[in-house]
Amino acid sequence: FLDEVHVDMQTCEELRTPSPTSQLPNYVPNGKYGFSEKVVDGIFLCVNSVIVNFTSPAFHACLQLSRVQVRSVSPQWQTADLRMTRVRDATRGEVLTFKEMDWQTLRIEATSVAAGDATTTPLRLITNQARCRITIKKRLTGSNERLV
Repeated sequence: FLDEVHVDMQTCEELRTPSPTSQLPNYVPNGKYGFSEKVVDGIFLCVNSVIVNFTSPAFHACLQLSRVQVRSVSPQWQTADLRMTRVRDATRGEVLTFKEMDWQTLRIEATSVAAGDATTTPLRLITNQARCRITIKKRLTGSNERLV
């Protein structure tokens, strides 16, 4: 359980040239899909408030989510025992994990600043009680290889 998550993001003034190692993931599990992966996949997350601010020379934007919950669910998108939230396919060497994220309120606001001193009306989107369903596919062995 978290009370508030606050993220500030800003664009770079100058573009960076990508290095060959910049596209490698920071964490690459080596070995089998084991106990630690099961624990991380089964975490229940509840956050009262998420605020993300984006700043660039062209616009400013803010995304606010309230009462966010992320949990593991069954393949039928129902609350279930944690063991029932994964489908293991030993013939293909993969495991599917089912997640559901819901929130009470989403507010997105964006304002253009490219016009200089002229004030512009911000663009606003406000929604209530929504959900997002996600299926994650992972390898059972050799998890440092990419899935096709």
